[in-house]
Amino acid sequence: MKTSCSALATGLLFLFLATSVAPMESGRITGSVYCDHNKNHQFDKTEKGLENIHVQIFVKQCSGPALQTVHTDFEGKFVFEGFGPDTYYIRSDVACVCGGRMPTTNTCQKVILEEGMTIDLPPFGYTEYGQ
Repeated sequence: MKTSCSALATGLLFLFLATSVAPMESGRITGSVYCDHNKNHQFDKTEKGLENIHVQIFVKQCSGPALQTVHTDFEGKFVFEGFGPDTYYIRSDVACVCGGRMPTTNTCQKVILEEGMTIDLPPFGYTEYGQ
């Protein structure tokens, strides 16, 4: 009888712990990269997003090994998903973009992501080729 009561108590404790610890909800970071045609540092309605630009996510700073690299879609938009609460740095890959383009905004943005949060970053802007 002692063994079965002990086993029952252990089983109930395990069940309680398993059901009382909720999994952490991951967050999302969204943004865009655009051609800043008029170089005013703002994504105007007449300006277009840049497709297939590499955007990277880092911890600690905008260098070193990237946690993940994504590419912008045909509208210049990108998404990082599945990241837990932490401080991250998002960088548009200047080597991929530049080829005659110059940044008109910061190329690195700091993000403090909390559980389940979605953060929409200010857009990354670049001039047209040769400007």
